[in-house]
Amino acid sequence: MLGICHGCQAINVALGGTLIQDIPDSIESSVQHRTTSDTGEYAHEVAVELGSILNTSGPETTHSVNSAHHQVVEVVAPGLKATGHALDGIIEIIESVDSHRHFILGLQWHPERLAANDDFSARPFTLLVEAAARWKSGQL
Repeated sequence: MLGICHGCQAINVALGGTLIQDIPDSIESSVQHRTTSDTGEYAHEVAVELGSILNTSGPETTHSVNSAHHQVVEVVAPGLKATGHALDGIIEIIESVDSHRHFILGLQWHPERLAANDDFSARPFTLLVEAAARWKSGQL
């Protein structure tokens, strides 16, 4: 399962987590989480933890992402973990604690708007297709 923006939030709530209802009302931040552009312009950086679905090797990595949200994961649901954060600490990536058995990935940004020209943004879709193939063959 791949959840993008509201989909990330819906996965978290459906599995028992909570949301911050409005970032500007709850958190002081200089990071721009809600831009007005639908074109996929980069808005801020996300630090991706080593060992996560999106960073299986090497040190923690940082990638530029777009952003169009005002709600965000607050308490991560049981069975999920936060593996990516904006530089202000806001959770930008959630995933299954056991990604070898359950492919669940939630992204707070819109990688579909960047994927044609950005390998990091294309990676979630590649991983989803690979997980579907493993599931179909009984490996997931």
